Amino acid sequence: SDGLNGVLGEDRLAELIHEHTTDSAEELVERLVQAALDAGGTDNVTVAVVRVLPEIPEVSMEDAETIASSEA
Repeated sequence: SDGLNGVLGEDRLAELIHEHTTDSAEELVERLVQAALDAGGTDNVTVAVVRVLPEIPEVSMEDAETIASSEA
């Protein structure tokens, strides 16, 4: 492979992602691309970042009404 993971390797890639988890997705992409270029990457580097949110539990209408009435 080439580009990002071919230049940085899995360990460095995981380290960078961990270091910048509070960055916006756009900032993280910029940091990853720059890291690949700084590491000697000469190819076009393409990065896609997807934030995975925790699963939101389903709430029944009855539960939603109970929650809404208790907050009023």
